[in-house]
Amino acid sequence: MLDDPAMTQSTSPRASTTVVEMWTDGACKGNPGSGGWGAWMRAGSHERELWGGEAHTTNNRMELMAVIQGLRALNRPCQVTLHVDSSYVMNGMTKWLAGWKRNGWRTGDKKPVKNKELWQELEAEVARHDVRWIWVKGHAGDPGTSGPTSSRTAASTRCAGPDRAPPGRFLTPRPCAGPERARRGPGPEAARRAGPATGP
Repeated sequence: MLDDPAMTQSTSPRASTTVVEMWTDGACKGNPGSGGWGAWMRAGSHERELWGGEAHTTNNRMELMAVIQGLRALNRPCQVTLHVDSSYVMNGMTKWLAGWKRNGWRTGDKKPVKNKELWQELEAEVARHDVRWIWVKGHAGDPGTSGPTSSRTAASTRCAGPDRAPPGRFLTPRPCAGPERARRGPGPEAARRAGPATGP
């Protein structure tokens, strides 16, 4: 666990002008079991929400997928402030990754790194952006872990049932309007909140 409930770290410095703030979350029923992930982001006045799920997965995999898909949705390099409440994801990217790679994708006690393929995907997505990582304790008063942003992200994970596999690659983030409306497409209110289709 992290000592500071608002610890920040930066990775992948690169030139970019578009500023994006993003919150991600993942959940799993049973662990392993049916799980879902959600990501909510904003760039200026534009907002986007993504969601997906797997029939048999783990909580850590869903946490990783949330960040991967959130970053993948950005169609150009951005300055991203990424809020996560998963110490697994935060520590993995800011503390453990370099050592894993030096050790041939093995941990300090020589065991294979779990979810290696997802860590490799996440590393590739992070390399496209200038990412500032912020770890926040869940529901500790941060706008992304309590209040409306948390509600949106939590709703995203609930939208992700076992019959809704995560999208392969997003060019533009897509809004989640709940299980029923997701099948029919977002209504006028959801479309208004989502903003132009050419968002971040």
